[in-house]
Amino acid sequence: MTDHPAPIQTAVIGYGLSATVFHLPFLEENPAFKLRTILVRSPAASQEAAKAHPPPVTIVESLDEILGNPEISLVVISTPPETHFPFAKALIQAGKHLVIEKPLCSTSQEAQEIERLSREHGVVVAVYQNRRFDSDFLTLRDTLNSGSLGTIVEYEANFDRFRSQLKDGGLSWKENGETPGSGLLYDLGSHLIDQALALFGVPVSVTASLLRQRPGTAVDDGFHVVLNYTGGPVVTLRAGMLIASPRPRFAVFGTMGSFVKHGLDVQEPQLRSGMGLSDPRFAIEPEENSAVLTTVSAEGKAVSAHLKTRVGDYRQFYLLLAKAITHKTEPPATVAAVANVIRVIELAYQSHREQRTIPWH
Repeated sequence: MTDHPAPIQTAVIGYGLSATVFHLPFLEENPAFKLRTILVRSPAASQEAAKAHPPPVTIVESLDEILGNPEISLVVISTPPETHFPFAKALIQAGKHLVIEKPLCSTSQEAQEIERLSREHGVVVAVYQNRRFDSDFLTLRDTLNSGSLGTIVEYEANFDRFRSQLKDGGLSWKENGETPGSGLLYDLGSHLIDQALALFGVPVSVTASLLRQRPGTAVDDGFHVVLNYTGGPVVTLRAGMLIASPRPRFAVFGTMGSFVKHGLDVQEPQLRSGMGLSDPRFAIEPEENSAVLTTVSAEGKAVSAHLKTRVGDYRQFYLLLAKAITHKTEPPATVAAVANVIRVIELAYQSHREQRTIPWH
């Protein structure tokens, strides 16, 4: 008879979109975890959380109630980025394993301190870079690994939306211009940069233009970031909030062919609509969004074909996390790796301010 580890007793801090869409459904579906506590400070959200998560789940209002509970071993931080570092520091020192929403934190110095503390206290810390498990990215990674494109010379990734109005009239922490970690580069840029670094490693330099395009915006709501590699591809990352006709999600060009993919991974809209993880339609992409792979033969003949899109699966994040905690394997999206994402963001801001390419340092 096989012994199964006891469920990982888990607390979640926050009860916004991040918690309700990207964390709680996966924690409650995975038997490796047992949800014990949700920290909510808004009275309205507290009532909503209590209704959706009745006892034995407890709704608390103070971080001390998590810090002081020895039964809780994992804490998910799903609050605005300015809170990530102080929460993480206190929880790591209390011996808790962590999941930290992206962006990991506001500065690479904070990221390095989180990494140091996690090693000192022997806890697992994973950053929720869930788009490593997008269908389009998994399909692209498989294509690159197959070698069918040859040597990659250009890589372009776009994350486009159209929302001409500011969120909550510009008062949202993502757009108020006063909260550390606000702006589109920290938000969507964290995903695009993380995916690029996962494929190509850290660049030798960064060149960036940050845009403020909507009336009244106090933060960057568009960006164009170029990662430069010696002897490697030119990596172009773009996002915008005024793109009514989205650019390709990925356009990758190599010495033997190209990969072009339109359409975003469907997991987020499905989760936001309330679709359950057991629904057979979950993470299944429309066929019309499949990538086009064009390869060129030695005779110069180009042949194009649609690729079957891999099924994306955000569940993999928590499956890998459970294994990291119980079997001491490497967690998904380590702090050490994601600290480089924050460093790219810092260099991009510096590049924009100084209007020059900034070497990696």
